[in-house]
Amino acid sequence: MRELRHEIQKAIRRERSATRAFANAGGLLGVLLVMLATACGAETYPAPGYKPYPPLSAGNQQPVSTAPLSGRVYAVEAPTLDTATQLPMGYKLLSGDEGRVTVRIPGPTTQTRVAPIKNGSYEFTDLPMGVKLEVVASSPGYASRRQQVEIVLPAGRRLNFDHDPDGTATYLMPLQDPPTVSS
Repeated sequence: MRELRHEIQKAIRRERSATRAFANAGGLLGVLLVMLATACGAETYPAPGYKPYPPLSAGNQQPVSTAPLSGRVYAVEAPTLDTATQLPMGYKLLSGDEGRVTVRIPGPTTQTRVAPIKNGSYEFTDLPMGVKLEVVASSPGYASRRQQVEIVLPAGRRLNFDHDPDGTATYLMPLQDPPTVSS
């Protein structure tokens, strides 16, 4: 019993000494830190026998692993720039319903999904998240364009085939006439 009392007195002296040192160095914050360290008893956390709370759930819903992908597809009549707009000649949404956007989903067995382009827009509703997807826009009479995208948020992603101010172009361009061979 005497040893226990002696150990307690030593601990109190150490605490007072540390409190004074922290109080001199950091004022109230130092005192609070010492009190917190003392209250913790220098145990490592999580303490033995600790059981975390179960994770919050959204009822019976499964975790979201798919998300939508949508966008617009633009086309041009010619690669020549319009001096007034600095856009290619005839830059506009792809019209009609003949175009399509194809998504290639990599994996053990590669999957392909196709969506029509209607009035310049396309939409996929359930593409896998966290996977690099290859997206190709095509329409008769135009050269196909390819982009890669990864959907990381459940809200989905928007991917346009258009003209970027930085100079990159993913819009559809008319197919060139094949070169003629002269004899």
